[in-house]
Amino acid sequence: MSSKSNFIARKVTPRWNPIKTALSLGHGRSLSVNKRFPSFDTDLWELTNKKEAWAKNPSVDSALDLLSGISTAPTSELADDVIKYLIMHQDKLSIPARLLLDRSINQSADTINGLILPKIEEYFSEKHLFAEINRLKTRLSSTPGNPIVWFNISHLYGQLGQFTQAEKAMRAALFLAPNNRLMIRSAAKMYQQIDSDSEKSLWVLRRAESIESDPWLISADIALSDSLGIKQKFRRKGLLLLKHSRIPDFHLSELRSAIGTNEIYSGSERLGKKHLDEALLCGTENSIAQIQWLQEAKILNNYPELNLDNIQASYEAASRLAYTNQKWDEVIDNAIKWVYYHPFSENAAMLAGYMLYHVLGDTKNAIEVTRIGQRANPKCLPLINNRIFFEAQNGNVDKAENIFNQISEGSKPNEKGLFHANAGMIKFKRGNIIQGRKEYLQAMEIFNKAGLSFEAQSAMLHWAYEEMKSGVNSTDMKRLTQDVLNETKLLDDTPLKKMKDELQSGIHKRHDHIPKKRSLLGRLFSRILPNHNS
Repeated sequence: MSSKSNFIARKVTPRWNPIKTALSLGHGRSLSVNKRFPSFDTDLWELTNKKEAWAKNPSVDSALDLLSGISTAPTSELADDVIKYLIMHQDKLSIPARLLLDRSINQSADTINGLILPKIEEYFSEKHLFAEINRLKTRLSSTPGNPIVWFNISHLYGQLGQFTQAEKAMRAALFLAPNNRLMIRSAAKMYQQIDSDSEKSLWVLRRAESIESDPWLISADIALSDSLGIKQKFRRKGLLLLKHSRIPDFHLSELRSAIGTNEIYSGSERLGKKHLDEALLCGTENSIAQIQWLQEAKILNNYPELNLDNIQASYEAASRLAYTNQKWDEVIDNAIKWVYYHPFSENAAMLAGYMLYHVLGDTKNAIEVTRIGQRANPKCLPLINNRIFFEAQNGNVDKAENIFNQISEGSKPNEKGLFHANAGMIKFKRGNIIQGRKEYLQAMEIFNKAGLSFEAQSAMLHWAYEEMKSGVNSTDMKRLTQDVLNETKLLDDTPLKKMKDELQSGIHKRHDHIPKKRSLLGRLFSRILPNHNS
């Protein structure tokens, strides 16, 4: 079976984006400048120059440069003309430029006014990523002291899962720009990506000169401290900033979201909601996604539905909101864009793969998007178990079994449950029905003991599905299947409903009646469903 998330409590940890993406979202601006209300003497002056360059020489380069300025300024009268020009010349755009254009348009369709996004396997192919690395290394021969080039090389190596090279390049970038906020936050995220238990991520943040005065760094420190279970060193400084500083709301959004999350966890829901409300005043996509996750996890209750209009790159929040509202096509669309935007998120790859398989039956692309996530998250057991499941369902049982044999059971209930469910699946596909049943029973027991009712019912459904596909025409299978249909009500309003319908259709086609007498397997099954009447 597969899972749509890694079950790890979400924190407002910093993103690791290419420099151009981070700048286009306003994350590198001066603390005196609000993203949506730029100061006259800096941003509007730059925008004026960009408009003049566009007017004198309309080109792809001047259009992209102007679009990045328009996207962060209130004067957007040229936006339509610039976007139309770029769409007409999209054959000359690099893949990152096409994605930047998509973010600027900020709509959800794969094709927007003629804009065609690159295929995910094209964008994340080793060939493309290495070509970009080689192009940037060529630039270094003439500008070896350019920290942005080193930073982007690190980002590309990170997508490939080559973290030794990624760290070397990031260290060079930090040496050249030791106080750059974007590089410090991204380096912290990189070290968390390499080893989630390592305190290197905090070391990078806490050595920064501006750690006590920059809310972007303080919010990252709070989130990463929480993830590591370490005392928050700068929380008080953050609270003072929120109370006394005149920093614009945009720059305080992630700090408010991080502190608001802390307050809710500590039982102070009223104060937590106050901070979250303020985080929405001029929110970043990361702070918005945090609030949506808190609602999804039922940690934040009685909170109004979020409005994602005008929030650039809010793919994670849009995915989560669409899932809550059972808009499956929107989930798929935004989850795939979430992978484009933040390929280091294991949850992005897990949700995209899960939805592609269970909603569209698109096993090939479910494998591809999972493989991409696995490359940047090689230790994530739930993600690897998703890959095992998709490979087996695609007929690649040997490959699935080979991957399965290289992983451990894990230590967390969700990891153990997925492990045994997929062990059962492989046993069934190898014809070892009895052992397969035992593995599924063990998975269900693990899930139930941990209070993971949805996952326990999902394991039931997958078990019955394998029984049906195995061709075993027995009273055991008939009764088990009927029990599953009756006892998996939590799955009815989810993408797994399609699987239940297929199972029910299979029963009606293959069997005339359901026996009333509980068989040996039925008695085994009653261990999992103690309240079920025989």
